[in-house]
Amino acid sequence: MFHSFPYLHMIAVKDGCRRQGIGTELMDFFEQDILKNGKNQLRTKAFLTVGDFNSSAEKFYSDRGYVGLTKLENLFRRGVTETLMMKKVTAAK
Repeated sequence: MFHSFPYLHMIAVKDGCRRQGIGTELMDFFEQDILKNGKNQLRTKAFLTVGDFNSSAEKFYSDRGYVGLTKLENLFRRGVTETLMMKKVTAAK
């Protein structure tokens, strides 16, 4: 699946810089780049994972339209469950 659709491996905003719109700008850039480089498709899918310890990030992605697909235990770190999330990225009309 990750050879066919973009996967956001990591995004981070320094603690003191959060809640200033930086994460939103980074995600806007990521999603717009998908559309720009998606061979002019009107719709594609984006994937990411978020650790169970990071509920604020999961809410941030959910608010942007990402939905949880499945839980992946011990994917990157032992004892941490990642949620695989997906969003259908659509060009603004």
